[in-house]
Amino acid sequence: MKKILLAAIAAVAMGSTAMALEVKQSGLKANREAQTPELLTKSTVHKASRAETTYTLSLTEDVSSWTGMRYAGDYCIYQYIPAEIADLLIGDKLTQIYYSVALQSTTQLSGSVFVSEDLEADPITQTSTNIKDCYSTGGYNYTYFYPVTLDEPYEIKEGQGFYIGYTVTGCDTNDYPIAVDGYDATEYAGGFRFTMGDQVYEFDMAEDVGTNLAIKATTVGHGPQDYFTITGTNYIDGLTFSVGQGVTDVNPWISVRNEGTNAITNIKYEYSINGSDFVANELNLEIPALSWYYVDLPVNGLVEGMNDIQIVVTSVNGVVQDGVYGQYHFRNLPADATTYTRKMLVEEGTGTWCGWCPRGIVGMDYMEENYPDDFIGIAVHVASSSGDKYACESYLPFVYAYFSGFPICMVNREPFYLIDPNINSLPEAYEEFATTLGVVKVEMEGFEPVDNQALVRLSTTFSFTETEANYLVAFVVLEDGLSGRQTNNYSGYGTTYPEAGDWGNKSRNVTWTYTNTARDIFEPFGMENMIPSTIEAGQVYTCEYNVDLSNVKKKANSSIVAMVLDGTTGVVLNAEKISYDDLSGINDAVLSQQGAAVVRGLKGEIAIEGAYKQAQAYTLSGQAVSLKGLTPGLYLVNVDGNTHKVIVK
Repeated sequence: MKKILLAAIAAVAMGSTAMALEVKQSGLKANREAQTPELLTKSTVHKASRAETTYTLSLTEDVSSWTGMRYAGDYCIYQYIPAEIADLLIGDKLTQIYYSVALQSTTQLSGSVFVSEDLEADPITQTSTNIKDCYSTGGYNYTYFYPVTLDEPYEIKEGQGFYIGYTVTGCDTNDYPIAVDGYDATEYAGGFRFTMGDQVYEFDMAEDVGTNLAIKATTVGHGPQDYFTITGTNYIDGLTFSVGQGVTDVNPWISVRNEGTNAITNIKYEYSINGSDFVANELNLEIPALSWYYVDLPVNGLVEGMNDIQIVVTSVNGVVQDGVYGQYHFRNLPADATTYTRKMLVEEGTGTWCGWCPRGIVGMDYMEENYPDDFIGIAVHVASSSGDKYACESYLPFVYAYFSGFPICMVNREPFYLIDPNINSLPEAYEEFATTLGVVKVEMEGFEPVDNQALVRLSTTFSFTETEANYLVAFVVLEDGLSGRQTNNYSGYGTTYPEAGDWGNKSRNVTWTYTNTARDIFEPFGMENMIPSTIEAGQVYTCEYNVDLSNVKKKANSSIVAMVLDGTTGVVLNAEKISYDDLSGINDAVLSQQGAAVVRGLKGEIAIEGAYKQAQAYTLSGQAVSLKGLTPGLYLVNVDGNTHKVIVK
């Protein structure tokens, strides 16, 4: 797959222990790394023999979004530069501090930038300035940092950590003076103080916001020499799922950022396949100073079936690393294996209250219109403090696991495809997936509801044989035609933002009819025991589930999505969708009607419709149970010698 990463960007209300925080959307950025950066190398700098250089000091990524209080007050935003990083720059002079703010009520506020070795004492150096808006003048896709030059530069001392920061005075409820980078918080996350009248509140970015402060500084001097960070890999939390046919060699990759003034010329790494001894390898390359590159790490010797590849980078330029470790799952099919079309399933986080979510509406509608056969869209509404009448509570475990703000979406639950749902990034992701192989065919039929329970029959056909298989199934209920009031932050901007379609010409609050709105999910991360633990290539496996439509307002506008997930990685291998109009009459339920009776799993019980003589239900372990008072799960029901599989809710 092409090595691109798109930023996941935030615009959701977030909570704190003291008072509410609110996050505002900024621009989409391409080529963002997939993992939070780590400080991997600490080396001594020898400035005497080196020419003077200008260096950008930044412990976090660029702006992903902003946050601020819903109360008027003053801010002091700061980030601590620890001694181990300061020692890379001993004797250099810090000359500029960069901030990024979004001021909706005015174009500028009063404030200052500062350097301090103790936040409880007066700053070492401080420069007053007008704090300028860094959003509305640039707009979406044009977020920027604003530099302020210190009146008195700060000379960096050996063994002395220090704070860099800025203040903003007189913020109102519509201002967002804190820029964040959108990744999980690191030890360098930073913090801020908020003063409202006589009350002072202290916030930690890691604990109260969950991400890192985005702030930069410029130093003049020798700069660091050998200072590298490995900022991203194509495995997150040790899990990905990739597919090939007859493949023996693959190239997992890392992104290496050279933050020093020496070129990176050598990387050493080790890899293991399926628990084998680690094989050492190295690459000679040329990564210029102050730049970052994607670096392929060749791995040889894959076998047919699943290959669990473990990789550790051991050194960069001979400097020992402290363990950049990842696990890369590669499904290697036989060269002549049958493959299937893999549909693009997109789960979007959105809300009626989310003023930047109209671009998600535009993007998702665009995909459904242009890729109707290969695209399945799911709009997951989440409530904020102002509520959302279409919020889907059952989806929250998934939302909390992956989404940090809105609008945002995830493609096939691939961690690298946590992207902005706009008309640029979604088609680009589709082009990526159009070249991937489908390892399972998913077919679905359903039968009209009885007591809000729609029986769904799911058939799966895999392109490989596997013992100890671990595949899960999830069902999602969608509904079209839901009317509501959509907040629209693009109002008044006309055609300034193409990704928002004509929303720039609409009012601030728009009466809208929502489509593909998630009303329920069973279960957020998939159900076990729906697909056998041993599968054979080309064999059709069928399971049934009673999907509850109780949350749907109008059944005629509903549809059901089935997704098959890899139980190890959580990735959606394939999905299918069936509309209410396509549901068959219950008399067509042949599989559940092997004799004269129809067997259905309901809430807490098993119902048998039609004439029969004997019936007995069993757990999967073979224990006989009553037809009523059952716990949720999969049961086998023998009716007059015919065995049925049913799901009890």
